[in-house]
Amino acid sequence: MIRKILFIIFLCHIGGVTATWAKQLSDGDAITGSLTDSVQTVEYTFEAQADDKITFFAVDNQYSSGARFTINVYNPDGSPFFTETTTSYPGGRNQKVNQTGTYRLVYSCANNYTCDFTLYFYNLGEVARSSEGAVKLADGSAVSSDLTPYDVDLFTFEAQAGDELTFYVTENLSSSRTNSKLVIYNPDGSEFFSKEATFAPGERNLVAEQSGTYRALYFCSSGGDTCDYTLYFYNLGEIARSSEGAVKLADGSAVSSDLTPYDVDLFTFEAQAGDELTFYVTENLYYSSTKSKLVIYNPDGSEFFSKEATSAPGERNLVAEQSGTYRVLYFCSSGGDTCDYTLYFYNLGEIARSS
Repeated sequence: MIRKILFIIFLCHIGGVTATWAKQLSDGDAITGSLTDSVQTVEYTFEAQADDKITFFAVDNQYSSGARFTINVYNPDGSPFFTETTTSYPGGRNQKVNQTGTYRLVYSCANNYTCDFTLYFYNLGEVARSSEGAVKLADGSAVSSDLTPYDVDLFTFEAQAGDELTFYVTENLSSSRTNSKLVIYNPDGSEFFSKEATFAPGERNLVAEQSGTYRALYFCSSGGDTCDYTLYFYNLGEIARSSEGAVKLADGSAVSSDLTPYDVDLFTFEAQAGDELTFYVTENLYYSSTKSKLVIYNPDGSEFFSKEATSAPGERNLVAEQSGTYRVLYFCSSGGDTCDYTLYFYNLGEIARSS
């Protein structure tokens, strides 16, 4: 993601001490400057809303200079929000703000040192309120990216309340120790899910709480290696509302397939209310520890049956509640081995009507 580089160029005299004009910060800014004996303090402002998560830190561009840096951040009401003094990298990561309005950030350098620095500022809340540059996800999406430390990628996806969602992340750099963070926001802007981890901060079988457009942020949340990753997205609800590519089942059907982790197969079948149904699954990989999930939806779209298991998540003697076309999802619901399986389907009602 392209970021802005800003340079401090305006100076003024305040009471005999030189300081810079306050500069407005926004998400992704990287500001380079130099504080000397005559210019010891620089001030910035930024806008934030309550509960926004912000990151700000400074890098000493003169390695091991010994200079002491101080960052003070003040709430919109003037009260202190954050302060830190150190010889390198002062700042705060993933700080949640408590007020809405204009914040002040004051960066200073101890006397008798030249502080040649770069200040980085990120506001995840600001990113979440915008869809600019967002990548749109749909069921089955796999998106790869390589983020520099503290950078962020933005995604959007559509979901309906009750949809089952899976976000699965793979780090493409072997033995990377860089933390990354996944944050998902509901259509109303509230936080739906948040997880930070050194490896794969995704989640399986999240249930959407609202209908509409969700925003997902993937944040490279610590220094070190870049975050070279692939994000996989699945929405079982989206699949269930479609019959595209579905395999039609009839009494006595036996269908074999080999699913990669987190992929899904879709089936349909006809049944009448009161029909007795059996779904029987065999895993063709001996000693496979991969979980799979079977979900069946009624003709009206409501859930009829759901079961997850390490082996054979089927069921005997289910009684159909409605008449019409049912949808069946077979979901390879965890990483590891592929889901090499055979699905058997029987409908006693169909047999009874044929004689």
